[in-house]
Amino acid sequence: MQSVHEITLPLKVIVGHGVVEKVSEIIPPSVRKVGIITGELTYELSGKRVEEALASERKVLVWKAPNAMVDTAEEIARRAREERVEAVIGVGGGKAIDVAKYVAKESGSLMISVPTTPSHDGIASPFASLKGTG
Repeated sequence: MQSVHEITLPLKVIVGHGVVEKVSEIIPPSVRKVGIITGELTYELSGKRVEEALASERKVLVWKAPNAMVDTAEEIARRAREERVEAVIGVGGGKAIDVAKYVAKESGSLMISVPTTPSHDGIASPFASLKGTG
């Protein structure tokens, strides 16, 4: 039985053991600056591994989103634009992925989703659910 599966949609979905460590292979070589958006606990569980997988080849910035509020997403998007981030990686559940989608759109960056919860379906949707009026 194969342990890694690839599903091609309008985006690429890679599922299997060890894919977190292979995230660098998904990003085009021309991308030199990456922003990771995650939560505090998720950073310790998975985000740090993503950062380590990328750090030898790219500059990596990490932003911890405590919530999925419009103000939080706008602040991180502002930083991503200032830093000229070329790819945004959302690591975690719905909150982190939704903030990452918003930041990628607002900064004109490539969006990569690394969901850490099996029920997370944000990879199938281009929409981000943020709270607040903005």
